[in-house]
Amino acid sequence: MNSEMTELPVTRHQWSEPRRRWFRSSSLELIVWASWWGWGPPVGFRLVYDKPAHESALTWTKERGFAHQREERGEDDERDRMLRYYDKAAPGMAIDDEINIDRLMLLFEQAAPSLPPKIAALVLDKLAQLKSSRQA
Repeated sequence: MNSEMTELPVTRHQWSEPRRRWFRSSSLELIVWASWWGWGPPVGFRLVYDKPAHESALTWTKERGFAHQREERGEDDERDRMLRYYDKAAPGMAIDDEINIDRLMLLFEQAAPSLPPKIAALVLDKLAQLKSSRQA
């Protein structure tokens, strides 16, 4: 499995949204939202992992903090009904509090060397903060 991430060109941009950079490998996808027009530090990111089989996504934004989602597979059990939540950026995803943060950190650490250093450092820092908050 190739962990090297390559940057994709962003072909569409909404004036009302922060600018974004998009990186992808065979099993990970990272979208980083930059502050207005790309000046200043990023204001959030979405790290999609376990692609394509059991896709999950960890999102962090400056305003809202962390959210974890998993792809809905069409099952309509009680857990899915309780967790169902749709987000403009992630149709077909449901809120999910179950996350193996150690595994996610390992996956991202393998891909990090192929990313711009400041972006890799931001995501690694936020993953470490999430891990620390879950251990408290």
